Amino acid sequence: MNGRNVRVAAALIVVLWAIVQIEGRRPRRAEQDDGTLEGVEIERKFLVYELPDLSDHPGEEIEQGYLALDGEVELRVRRAGTSTLITMKAGGGESRFEEEFEIDPARFKELWKFTAGRRLRKTRHRIDAGDGLLYELDVYAGWLTGLAVVEVEFPTLEASAGFEPPDWFGPEVTGEPQYKNQALAQLESNARAERVFKLHMREPVADGIRRIARGQIEEVLDRLEGRTDEGFGTAVHESRKSLKRLRAIVRLVRDEVGDDVYRRENACFRDVGRALSGPRDAHILIEALDSLTERYSDETADLTAFRAQLERAYEALQAELTEGSPLLAELAAELRAAEDRVADWRLRDRGFRLVSPGLDRAYRRGRRAYRAALDDPSPEHLHEWRKRVKDLWYSLQILEEAGPRRIKKLASEAHDLSDLLGEDHDFVVLEQRSAGPGADLSEGSLAALRGMSERRRGELQAQAFHMAPGLYRKAPAAFVDRVRRGWRKHGGAK
Repeated sequence: MNGRNVRVAAALIVVLWAIVQIEGRRPRRAEQDDGTLEGVEIERKFLVYELPDLSDHPGEEIEQGYLALDGEVELRVRRAGTSTLITMKAGGGESRFEEEFEIDPARFKELWKFTAGRRLRKTRHRIDAGDGLLYELDVYAGWLTGLAVVEVEFPTLEASAGFEPPDWFGPEVTGEPQYKNQALAQLESNARAERVFKLHMREPVADGIRRIARGQIEEVLDRLEGRTDEGFGTAVHESRKSLKRLRAIVRLVRDEVGDDVYRRENACFRDVGRALSGPRDAHILIEALDSLTERYSDETADLTAFRAQLERAYEALQAELTEGSPLLAELAAELRAAEDRVADWRLRDRGFRLVSPGLDRAYRRGRRAYRAALDDPSPEHLHEWRKRVKDLWYSLQILEEAGPRRIKKLASEAHDLSDLLGEDHDFVVLEQRSAGPGADLSEGSLAALRGMSERRRGELQAQAFHMAPGLYRKAPAAFVDRVRRGWRKHGGAK
């Protein structure tokens, strides 16, 4: 989006917002000859717990996002089927002012960018109720999966007062702010803010650790149960990241929760992650092979059949792990049980002292693994080093507010180092796969693949060993003490 379009879109928002502020504060418009109120919608809203038969009422997909919100005044854009609209609403309760305008799809696309964090998706079913009434049943998707509400719009206040809801209507929620679409659209962003993967300065550290752990579990549940807008493959990949963060959390507080709890929770999160790992691990091999053939395009090696074999393995594993499979339900049940256990973690509120032993361990073990890899850069030593680097990275993310700029810089260095070592490991696995039973490679192609892999691994290891001294230059006690001083300086909970 170029600068001119940004200014045009911003100007449009300002103008429309000014209009809605003025219109929203005007007196209600006069009743017309037929008893209706011009420009005012009169509607009642009800929850729906059990959906009626919708076979004769096809749904329409709706995407809705909010450009501006100010109490009972809102400005939103909506895409419903092929229609793209901008709507101004004001007021609350049973009757509200509303004006709606069609906009072209290109304008909608530009304005949609400004609605991030204030969006929702739903399917609307329109049901003719007779007597001139129409039921609009909204079945929400994504983050709001499981919620359904029905709205009935009336021509007059008298008609609204005399309405008798059918049996399938649930409790009335007209005027209840938590069921307004603008509030529902903000639920996800509010929850994400609560789940942020770092301790807040003013919160008790024990409470913060529990909040972070519950948040990561909820992130996985949302993804596995289809409450996000991500594709299923992305949802599984992001879930695995959350599970790795969870293992880092229990390592960080191991001294507090005790070895038995640590082993139980670490095994739980590890096993769930492994159950989700098949398709992603298979796809990584394809990406690793493609990166080699692109980087070393001058190599003459026929890897077409081998790549096709990797593709078939990936597709087979992907077919086993699909949205709605019984395995996902089992994993979700295990995670819910783990979330319940978080409340029972024995965490004394001792401020930074609660996490300092775990931080010391993560840094110390990483430093030791680095030296072992430096002495003997075997795949085993490099892979162990990578795991310890990730531990430190996650720990630094949790403690970022101990020194927002310095800690964030160290976390970024640990992340970059982890990526280098992770890519190195991917090529190790690719080499093992290419030499394994059933690999469709000639001796010449296998030798060429190994040569490319070794060249690339050498480059990655050189970068990793060059970067490591900057991350590990302090002694463990001095490193932890520096983070502790930053925690206290920035007002961390004691």
